[in-house]
This record gives sequence, C-alpha cells and structure tokens, in this order.
Amino acid sequence: MTETEKAYMAGIIDGEGCIYIDKYKDKRNHTGNYQYVLRVKVAMTCKKTIKYLYDIVSTEFKCYMNIAQGKKFEDPKMKQAYIFCCNSGGGIKFLQSIYPYLVTKKKRAKLGIEYGETIFDNRVIGRKGNFLAIPKGILETKERIHQEIRFFNQTGE
Repeated sequence: MTETEKAYMAGIIDGEGCIYIDKYKDKRNHTGNYQYVLRVKVAMTCKKTIKYLYDIVSTEFKCYMNIAQGKKFEDPKMKQAYIFCCNSGGGIKFLQSIYPYLVTKKKRAKLGIEYGETIFDNRVIGRKGNFLAIPKGILETKERIHQEIRFFNQTGE
C-alpha cells in the first residue's frame, strides 16, 4: 500500500469502521476458556468503496469481503450492505500499517496491536489428545484488552 492509500484506509476506518474483539466460549478444544478474535470491520451500502478496500488490503493482508446477512436485509426497503473485514493476524498487521494516520480510533488500534502480543499457539496437542490451555496471564491480558476496546466503542472515545 502506498502512504496515500494507508491514509485513505485510516480515514475510512476512523469514519465508518469498527475495531473490536469478539469473545466466545471455546467449544473446539474443551478447555473451558474463551476465545478472542480481533476484527477490523467496515460495513456500508457502497459496494464500490468496500471492493476498493478489499482490492488494496488483500494484496498484503488476509481479509475478506462479504454481503451482510440477516432478517433486516430481507426487507425490500433496506439497501444491501457490504462488509470488509480483517481478522486477528491480518487485522493486527493492517492496524500497524495505518496506525500513524488514525485519529478517532487510534486508542483502539493501539490496543489491537497490543492484542497481537497475546497470540498463543494452542494447536499443540497435549498427552491426553486435547489442545493445551492458553496460560492464565495471556487470557487475563486478552480480557483486559477486550474490555478496554468495549469501553472505547461504547463511549465513542
């Protein structure tokens, strides 16, 4: 991405985007822990803008483009919305590249980048055939970052 494209992407994220961490119960490896996934997302009715974001960002970072789904979009009066999203690894690298240009969502982006330091490879299988649990300290850091980003998203700070 050129510096101009990075600045444009930052403007879109500041104005229309969302930086958040999904938290859900980990059913995959039966540790009883929560899983956390960083997401950098933009949803809008302008397909051209979403496609532009995807075309530029997908050359360097893992991301996807999708059509919004749900009951409200089945209403013929509603315009179709399009989604651009980068998850965890791709989202962290994307935030690092646009960070200097962010204004409104700079604190959230900084927390998202910090979240990148909590990545723990728990795909290693232990002696009983189960996945290893994520260390407690890492889970606590993930939860703290999750709560701080939620606070910023709720207060608009």
